[in-house]
This record gives sequence, C-alpha cells and structure tokens, in this order.
Amino acid sequence: MSTRAKHFAASGLLALSLAAWAATGDDQARIKAKAQAEKDPIKRAQLEIRLAQFRLDGAQKAYEEGVPDKGLAELKEMMALVQDAHNRMFETGRNPRKKPKGFKEAEIKFREMTRRLKDLRLSIPVDDRDPLDSMIAKIVKMQEHLLKGLMQVDEAKK
Repeated sequence: MSTRAKHFAASGLLALSLAAWAATGDDQARIKAKAQAEKDPIKRAQLEIRLAQFRLDGAQKAYEEGVPDKGLAELKEMMALVQDAHNRMFETGRNPRKKPKGFKEAEIKFREMTRRLKDLRLSIPVDDRDPLDSMIAKIVKMQEHLLKGLMQVDEAKK
C-alpha cells in the first residue's frame, strides 16, 4: 500500500471515529426522547438500559480523565435508569418465562454492565470503590431476579 493510500485510509478512519463520537450525544438525546414517548413498558425499559450504558461509558471516560466526581454522578444516573428499567419490567405483570422478550435482553445487559463495573472498579483508587461495590451488588441482585424469572419452574406442572 502506498503512502498516499495509507494517509487516505487513516484520514477516513479519523473522520468516521469523529462522526461516531459526535453522533453519540445525538443518539442519547434521541433515545431519551423515544423512551419518554414510548408507551410499551418493556420497550421503554430497553431504551432506559441503553441510556444507562451511555452513562456507564461517560463514567469510564470521566474516571480515565481524572474527574471522579463526574464519574460518580454518571454512575448514579446509570443506577437510577437501571432500577427504573428493572422495576418497569416487573410492574407489567408479564411472566418472563412465558414471554421472555425484553427480560432476556435485560438480563444479558445487566450481566455486561456488572462486568464493566468490575473492570472500572479495578482502575480507580481503593478509597473511591465503596459506591461502586454497592452499585455492583444491586445490579447483580436485579440480574439474578431477571434470571430467576426467566428460569422459574411452574410448580403446578410437577
């Protein structure tokens, strides 16, 4: 590959990454508006989980940049979104075993968030880990609740 072709390829990748970075803010605003307008509680919960993932991204970035207060604020917003999504899903009265759509995806996303929070926990000072430990425990509990709902055995059929 020629030097000119390499330069062109590098410029293209830079442009794509800048466009993706700029679109992230737009995506968050669009998803937030869509979540507020959504009538279906399962779909709304899924959108809230996506917003929570954006908050986790923001927290990781804040901690990397050495702004732990901003990181903690992002994590608190993430937790509020996760708890709202979890509560909203179970308030529907739907049986996750019979209609797993949304519940299964939420369980997977919660597991992924737990893993990412544990990775983040290892990268921050020991003195700043207590709030993160509490958040991890809460998400694990919600994830296990989802999993139990998905895997429950109907006692009447035994």
